[in-house]
Amino acid sequence: MRYIDNIGSTLFRDVPKDELMRFNSYLLNYAEKSYSELATSGLSADCVYRETQRALAGV
Repeated sequence: MRYIDNIGSTLFRDVPKDELMRFNSYLLNYAEKSYSELATSGLSADCVYRETQRALAGV
């Protein structure tokens, strides 16, 4: 979420945060909630699992 806030206030200032979150999720192949829902619900367990597995494979 901080990443979206940072690039949303600089490079992609004119892009709505929900749309920027959707684009970022598309690029990373995530199936996550919208920007406004992410703060209250967090990332899905599947997303955390996949990213953990990806990080471990890279070590």
